[in-house]
Amino acid sequence: FFLHPTLDNTNRDMLKWRLQALVSRLKGQGKLCILNDPELSAALAGEGEAVERLEVEQEELPVAPPAAQLEQAMKIAQRLQLACVRMQGTFIDEATHAVDYSGLRRSKMFEEYCQAARELGTIDYRSLNEMSNDGKLSFFINIYNALTVHALATWETTVESVLQIPSFWKTFAYRIGDSVLTLDDIEHGVLRGNRPHPSGKALFEPDDARLAVQVAFDPRIHFALVCGAKSCPAIRVYTTDNTQRALAAAARAFCMQEVDISGDGQEVTLSMIFKWYGCDFGGTTSALLAAIAEYLDEPKASALRAAAPSASVVYRSYDWSLNGH
Repeated sequence: FFLHPTLDNTNRDMLKWRLQALVSRLKGQGKLCILNDPELSAALAGEGEAVERLEVEQEELPVAPPAAQLEQAMKIAQRLQLACVRMQGTFIDEATHAVDYSGLRRSKMFEEYCQAARELGTIDYRSLNEMSNDGKLSFFINIYNALTVHALATWETTVESVLQIPSFWKTFAYRIGDSVLTLDDIEHGVLRGNRPHPSGKALFEPDDARLAVQVAFDPRIHFALVCGAKSCPAIRVYTTDNTQRALAAAARAFCMQEVDISGDGQEVTLSMIFKWYGCDFGGTTSALLAAIAEYLDEPKASALRAAAPSASVVYRSYDWSLNGH
């Protein structure tokens, strides 16, 4: 953990207590790979000391005093956004959306991104709730997508599908202040407002401290989150200022590509995302199709509305092949 020597004793003791409490909470939850805090991963695996490193070198990251936490969080979010934009422009093919994981792994740019990601550990997690809702949306969407790329870029062997990495979404995580969030935690616990995971129950218990950050649910996150598969949406970088425009563009691009209506209007073919998360789009077939129509351009939107009352819905097989090259 990063504890700065200039913190007064009260702040040092409080932060130390929070971090030790975090270790206690995480023990027994299975293997976690916390990419921006390998020392914590090692400690949880019993391979390191009990994370009480109060003596740190000057170049290590400070923990800002409480009054500056929100400003600190926003600055770190901006640095991460900039790093993501640079990586996107260099290592993600604009036409195919494929990621050059091998080239990224060896780059100075990725090294700089990893250093920026470590700074997430200096944020007061609760201070994120002081951001605007668009600020929180963009922050967590970017963190999710960056964590996915980070995990795949650092995986020790080449895989053909993210499904070949055991418990991928439950294992890879970032530490944000005194909270650790896996990919599943970010998607289902934070961005989906702790709605149940498609395969089970809600991830956070009612007293989970991570619920301190509340994000108003927007179903368009499903067109923004990238899980590393070819059938996933394209990777975009979101900012507080462009969140609504970028989500609208992501929804339109995904639905225009993934929604097909037969010539006679009797069959509608959709991405499996709409089957897995139908409850996020109204919960019924009619509500789902009505929601999708809002994201389509004409004349496709009108064709879907006309087909909706009687058409059967089929779901396209999901291509889990790695979105890399």
